[in-house]
Amino acid sequence: MFKEINIWEPISFDENWLKVSVIKFDNIAPSWYRRREVLKSNETEYQQFLDRIKRQQAIETGVIERLYDLKEGITETFIKEGFVESYLQHGDTNIEPTHLMSYLKDHFDAIDFIFDFVKNNRSISKSFILELHQLITSHQNHTEALDQFGNIIQVKLLKGQFKQYPNWLQ
Repeated sequence: MFKEINIWEPISFDENWLKVSVIKFDNIAPSWYRRREVLKSNETEYQQFLDRIKRQQAIETGVIERLYDLKEGITETFIKEGFVESYLQHGDTNIEPTHLMSYLKDHFDAIDFIFDFVKNNRSISKSFILELHQLITSHQNHTEALDQFGNIIQVKLLKGQFKQYPNWLQ
């Protein structure tokens, strides 16, 4: 009657991944490398560039996870200027500003964690994924799930853990 669901399993790549076209990347990579060298010659400009990218990714993480919505104007301001709560105006987001700022900080910190991880040439492991999840969800206490009737409900978020049940068994 109930369909068995595998909660987690490692990602496996088959030979189709070897056939993926990277020609577009290959074409733009030299210009990116040249731009990186220019930016690296000015450490302040380079760090500002990286911080803008990190802020954009932090914002998109929360939007993708449906933690909040942001209007385009405040999104652009946050990317350019930083996460400053006083920049928010009424209607810029659908959640309390303090919650938004906590989520943004958590996501930015997680991106820094990933940058450090890559810089140190570490291998991806279960413990890395769980630690990253803990960072990303530091201020998030609940998540959405479906009950057995198909209703969206709020359930306690298991921080730094893999989910234990299919969404509809919460």
